[in-house]
Amino acid sequence: MTVLKTSKSRSPRKNPEPPLAITGSRGFAEFVQAFKDASGLPLRIRELGSVSSVPDRKDGNAFCRLAAQANPQCAQCPLFLNQADLHTQTEPSTCKCFADIYTSTIPVRIADQTSALLETGYVFLAPPASHSFLKVAKSLVDPEGNLNLMEAEEAWRTTRVMDSGQYLAFIRMLAAFCRHHEAQNPPVTLPAADDSAIPPSIMRAMTFVEERCAEDLSLARVAGVANLSSTYFSKKFAECAGMPFAKYVARVRINKASHLLRTTNLRIKEIAFDSGFKSLSQFNRVFRSLKGASPGEYRQTSEA
Repeated sequence: MTVLKTSKSRSPRKNPEPPLAITGSRGFAEFVQAFKDASGLPLRIRELGSVSSVPDRKDGNAFCRLAAQANPQCAQCPLFLNQADLHTQTEPSTCKCFADIYTSTIPVRIADQTSALLETGYVFLAPPASHSFLKVAKSLVDPEGNLNLMEAEEAWRTTRVMDSGQYLAFIRMLAAFCRHHEAQNPPVTLPAADDSAIPPSIMRAMTFVEERCAEDLSLARVAGVANLSSTYFSKKFAECAGMPFAKYVARVRINKASHLLRTTNLRIKEIAFDSGFKSLSQFNRVFRSLKGASPGEYRQTSEA
């Protein structure tokens, strides 16, 4: 499989919620239909943790459907298998299979986490050569002899050919839609649990972080605000917040930066320092890791 653009790998995390939050909305249904009308491409959404077979609907690829009936290699397209890195995907990924057919996945992110993937493609990005199917046929595995090679070749040759620039533009459109959806559903920095279950000392620390995120927030300083030892505070804070202290601070700062990107015309460098980051490179790295886009891309999508 040839990968045009791979996603960055991060440690596994549980899905924050099912993708129904996006699929159940009228806006998503309208977008899917508009995308199909404009591109002519299939578009599906799959929750992570499930295994997706090759589309068997009318808008799928005829060659893929035929090959999947006999060939284990196609029955569960390698791109859509439950691979270890799928749930860490933060950027669009476009791949080419052994039959020179391109497919793409675009992450749907909710509350800083990838919870589902949009799937599209099943196209050639260049007209196939007249002799190319010989190579494809050799790569097909059909132990039962159920695949009609003449029918498969006809379906393969009639697979849609799309200009690569046009195709990648449609992928960027999907990515922009997903980033816009994420921007409208910002992460919650405070724990979802009832605040009354959080000790007053920890609540005091959380409030301090929220109000002073632009300042130097060392563990020792905030532990002092909570009037606790650094060791005990670190353990208790992680229990209450559901994440380590440093990660909590980073999320609060990125939330502030996201708000400033959406609501002000401040330069990105100014926003970085106003949010508590000591360098622009650090800000860009943390922002992308949590938002799946650069600050500039995030601002551009929010303005769309």
